[in-house]
Amino acid sequence: MTSKASGRNSNPVRVFAGHLCGRELPAFPERVLAIARLSGGDSASAPALLRTILADPAMTAAVLHAAGRAHFNPSGHAVATVNQAIVHLGFNTVQRLAVSAGFLDQFLRGPRRERLRGELALCLHTACQAHRLAAHFTDHDPDEIYVAALLARIGTLAFWTSREERASELATLEQCPGMTTEHAEREVLGFTLNELTAQLNRDWRVSPLLEMLLAGTAAAHTRARYLYHGDRLAQALAAGAAPSAMAIAEAAQSLAMSREELASLVRQAAEEARELCQLSRDETLARAIPTEAVLVSLDA
Repeated sequence: MTSKASGRNSNPVRVFAGHLCGRELPAFPERVLAIARLSGGDSASAPALLRTILADPAMTAAVLHAAGRAHFNPSGHAVATVNQAIVHLGFNTVQRLAVSAGFLDQFLRGPRRERLRGELALCLHTACQAHRLAAHFTDHDPDEIYVAALLARIGTLAFWTSREERASELATLEQCPGMTTEHAEREVLGFTLNELTAQLNRDWRVSPLLEMLLAGTAAAHTRARYLYHGDRLAQALAAGAAPSAMAIAEAAQSLAMSREELASLVRQAAEEARELCQLSRDETLARAIPTEAVLVSLDA
């Protein structure tokens, strides 16, 4: 074996990421990330967004479906075309809808859909929480925050939607008493799915903010903290009322907000996440977003 081949084999996460990029997800960067990288301040971006959406019938249908919903179109404008959606809803909203629709279409498939539903709902919810915080603090690019948060579990999603033969072995090992998910992943794959996310983030050049989140340094960074708190809030809300209250108290103190003000933002973000779940036309996906009972408890 040559030293070059040996070097590749000594880094299994890089090898597996290369396999995903080349065979399992070759179109994802061009189809979804290309939309995410468009800038609303560039006059050429709106036509590019329109062309990219129209080239994908499923994405077109999802965007038009969402454009007819009151949450995204509160003025009730008649929207029959993607161009009308961009005019009436705004570039950034349509861009976010297109990215979310492409994301769901890519990963809500295959024989492990049941497992993936919870992960996908958590991704959407995390992205909405992080985006809402970024917008509240008038971040210069809340949509970058949204995309980085949306892809914070891309390694997990990519693995479980792939045709990877070791998936069944990993699923079985995870169920063993005393076995942690991270230990099981390293035992079967030689790396963790969090490490795979980090590798894909580097390969696709998603965001340095996501790298900070994965490295555990996001909480102290002015912009990456929105990802950090969005992630913690989404996970806490999925766990129930008590963890939610603790996460809100922590985030409110860290962000110098009142608990009541933050709780209001959290509820708005959860509502948007449920609306975005409708892009998939999978009626069960939104059920993984926190229930109204949990959200009402935030006001207690």
